[in-house]
Amino acid sequence: MTRSSVFLSSVFFVLSLTFFVGCDTNKDRASAQRLDVRWERDYLPATTSPSTEPAILTVEQAPAVLTSAAGSLRAMSLENGEDIWATQLEPKQELIGPDFVVDSGEVFTCHYFYKAGAWDQGTGHTLWYYSDSEVYPLAYLAVGKDALYAGDQSGNLLALERRTGKPIFQRKFESLPRGLTYHDQSVYFGYGYVPQGGEGQAVGGIQKVTADTGESIWTYQTESGGFLRMRPIVRDGRVYAGTKTGDRVEFVALDAETGEKIWSNRYVRTYAAIWADGKIIVNDRQKLWALDPETGSRIWMTDLEAGHGESGMAYLDGFIYHPHGVAMYVVDVDSGEVVHVEPPLDGTYVWEVGAGKGTVVAQTSSKVVAYEPFEPRTD
Repeated sequence: MTRSSVFLSSVFFVLSLTFFVGCDTNKDRASAQRLDVRWERDYLPATTSPSTEPAILTVEQAPAVLTSAAGSLRAMSLENGEDIWATQLEPKQELIGPDFVVDSGEVFTCHYFYKAGAWDQGTGHTLWYYSDSEVYPLAYLAVGKDALYAGDQSGNLLALERRTGKPIFQRKFESLPRGLTYHDQSVYFGYGYVPQGGEGQAVGGIQKVTADTGESIWTYQTESGGFLRMRPIVRDGRVYAGTKTGDRVEFVALDAETGEKIWSNRYVRTYAAIWADGKIIVNDRQKLWALDPETGSRIWMTDLEAGHGESGMAYLDGFIYHPHGVAMYVVDVDSGEVVHVEPPLDGTYVWEVGAGKGTVVAQTSSKVVAYEPFEPRTD
């Protein structure tokens, strides 16, 4: 579902939310109590939706929110929302990558015109653009000690010098790398495609390669859809990732050394997944799932009803913050209970949420809003 097609589902969502909240005492209490707003900032006309989610990060001068809009890259103070710096993009088009990669004083993401770019984290100064091949703009990039890793439109894995943007290697694979993770001198990436004559039968896989040359170490393949909407999570000797497309789906845990499958959950369609408080939290568009990383079994599942639920999630101090169309849901990470429902201040949609350093930041169709974190009521 695209952002331009959410109106009817969101109208239904508003009606169902009214009924849903009115019929549940706990949710009624939570929804009646609005989150405290630290600051809000208009940055786009209400008719224009942002293309890049907010990322909580620390710039050299002060904690900041990093976001893209109206052809510029901007860092705003996490404390008061004021500009720390703003950089005009060349050409004047928005960044379009699904997120920012921030590491050791540098910021990386994708530009609208199939470019990858790097900026100084403290000043916003443009370090380089890479455009020798068409970098896939909606992929999740990864950065290592010496290189930025990306996929291009031709199915190549690109490694670019992180300081200059110059190519280190370009290696061809079966399908373009979509979600990339750098870990311990290796790069893991997910991919997916529809074989010729196999409409509706999307297949995919996860690849592990060496970070210095791109040489393949192992490949996991499945006929249960493509790994398209997340970076593989690499923790404690395992790789976790889920598929989105196709008639059959799965979320898997693989041995990080061998690629051997440890477990598979075939009930979850993955639009986003994060690690939170020792659990794997998966958004399947209308539900949030908490999976046990040891077994893949369900710890809890929460149905969020109708709404545009393809966005990601953020975790902070025991709670999941999830943008879901016309509201931001706050979910207890231990129980899966919806403890709060926060509508956007501008009456539009909540597209993305970031959290960190004691702050929750929501990006709507026209505003960036910094909230104090949810606090359970004690009365």
